[in-house]
Amino acid sequence: MAKNKKRSHSTRSGTRPHPSPRSGIRRPMTLLGVGLALAVAIALYLSYTPGLTTSAVDSTFLNAAVGGHVRGADDASITLTEYGDFECPTCADFHPIVTELLRRMPDELELEFHHFPLPVGPNSVTAALAAEAAAEQGRYWDMHDALFGTQRQWSGQDDAIDLFTSMAAQLGLDANRFAADLRSPELQSRIVADRQQGTALGVTGTPAFFVNGQRLNGLPQTIDQFEAILRTVIIR
Repeated sequence: MAKNKKRSHSTRSGTRPHPSPRSGIRRPMTLLGVGLALAVAIALYLSYTPGLTTSAVDSTFLNAAVGGHVRGADDASITLTEYGDFECPTCADFHPIVTELLRRMPDELELEFHHFPLPVGPNSVTAALAAEAAAEQGRYWDMHDALFGTQRQWSGQDDAIDLFTSMAAQLGLDANRFAADLRSPELQSRIVADRQQGTALGVTGTPAFFVNGQRLNGLPQTIDQFEAILRTVIIR
């Protein structure tokens, strides 16, 4: 879907990091996190277009789309684009499904993920910023997986920034740089741009999937059904 995509490579340890206290790390203040999330949330609210519920896709807009992080086959015949929210429980439910699809279709499939934080999640914006801050150190997908894997631990919590900073440290990131990047206007603008892009494509909730630029109406009930939909694209 996107022409200017970020293909992030990362090293996995085989275990999911769990937030835990770590000494010697300078963590941002909770008030700073609240102000940060509020500023981005206001920008997201101003960018939101109510009533745009059509599933039709503007091909001109798709061709001009930028951003997103990509994993999977380098020469994939299928691009599965997801607009997701790290604090969305349904997105967390679909995360292992999408991961398994990538395992089943290693030569045919790539995933392109875009942020679409919803206003109902108090830490949705901050979690998206945490993923982008990890991307600045080449570890986007590790943080992406960790955020979904530990969602129940940080969702709705007041100390989410502290938890995300601990997760970054456990991933081997420079925690002080990570904390500074959470305040980066450039990273904030990436999330706003993703949200605007999704809204223009008719996304109103998460997860929203596109297969080679075509909106997938509804959500597959099983992983086998999802795989069958993707393989239908191959044989067309």
